[in-house]
Amino acid sequence: MLSQHMRRKLFADVFTYMAGHLHHLYEFYLRNPTRLTSGIIQTIFQFVYTSMFGWFATFVFLRTGCVWTVILVHTFCNYIGLPTFGRIHDQYEGVVWGKWVDYVLWAGHVAGLVGFYKMLQPLTEGREPLMRI
Repeated sequence: MLSQHMRRKLFADVFTYMAGHLHHLYEFYLRNPTRLTSGIIQTIFQFVYTSMFGWFATFVFLRTGCVWTVILVHTFCNYIGLPTFGRIHDQYEGVVWGKWVDYVLWAGHVAGLVGFYKMLQPLTEGREPLMRI
C-alpha cells in the first residue's frame, strides 16, 4: 500500500498533467481574441477530462507497474479523441442517415462503458503492481 505522502504526490501529478494543457487557452486566445470566455469554458472542460484521464493513467500505472502500458493508453486516447455525443448527422453534412444511426451510436457508447467497467480489473492486472486496488 502506498503511503499518504505518495498518494498526495500522485494526486498532485494529475494537476501537473492538467496544467500542461494550459497552452491551449493561449492558442485559442491568439486565434480568437474576442472570444476569451469561450476559450476559458473550453479550457475548463479540457481540465476536467484531462484530470479524469490523469487519474485513470495513474490507476493503470499503479495496477500494472509498467510505464509502457500508460504510454500505450495515452497514445490510444489521443488517437481516438473524445466520444461523439451529438447527432452523427451533424458530422457529415449532406449525407442523409436514418435515425437508427443515432441509436447504434448511443448503443455503442453504452456497450463501451459496460465493457470498460467489466474489463477494467482483469485487463489492468500486472505481475508487479505498485499498489493493490
